[in-house]
Amino acid sequence: PEQMVHFIFTSSFSIKILNCITDHLSGLTAILHYVPTCWNSNIENQLSPIDCKIKNMEAKKESDLFDIFRQGYSNTIEGKKDRYYGNWLQIYMERDLPRIRNIENISDFQYFLKKLTDYNAGPLNMAELARTLGLSLNTVKAWVSVLQESFIITLIKPFRKNYGIRLKKTPNIYFHDPGLVTYLCEITDNKALKKHPKLIGIMMSLVVNELYRWYHHSENQPPIYLWNPSDEEESVLVLETVKNIYLFD
Repeated sequence: PEQMVHFIFTSSFSIKILNCITDHLSGLTAILHYVPTCWNSNIENQLSPIDCKIKNMEAKKESDLFDIFRQGYSNTIEGKKDRYYGNWLQIYMERDLPRIRNIENISDFQYFLKKLTDYNAGPLNMAELARTLGLSLNTVKAWVSVLQESFIITLIKPFRKNYGIRLKKTPNIYFHDPGLVTYLCEITDNKALKKHPKLIGIMMSLVVNELYRWYHHSENQPPIYLWNPSDEEESVLVLETVKNIYLFD
């Protein structure tokens, strides 16, 4: 607080901007990433997910929750959501993507993004995805990396500590924005969402990313992993703090 500082706010172009800076920055500069959020900054969100008491949080109607799932970050009024995400995808693919990585076939990437929603809140088998789309494994890995750099998806890796139990090595994928998932899946209203097979995955991804965002914004590396034994179908989230390990089923 006693020092004069400068902040440069960017969107998807931070990598491009850093390449243009020629001065020596080591020890002089910090790069801060703000992960998008769709909740209000109320008092509950300032608490640790462990310290936050559920009984103190305001209950929401089912319709309110479904509105959050469908509208996501857009916070658009009814009927404007498709226009918002359609414009967002066009700008992202035509302007942002070329600055992050050279992707020749944009239509293939758009189909890849839509197909990726099938894996939301579950294990991301990149080899299987590559075979399904007729792409090379290296291409799929590169495109997944692009989505991570853009804060569109999060990959939660398996817990690495050895307790004598064989664990699966495949990470789980979670979309940051539930509204983007419902748009890509062409879910237009709450009635369709309630019956949609991806509803549970959308709910799970929202919970995971609230945990991820809280730790990220508190300047800590998100200590979130998967506990995924080879003989079990379902995975459990592991939240490892300095003193304790918490499990989220």
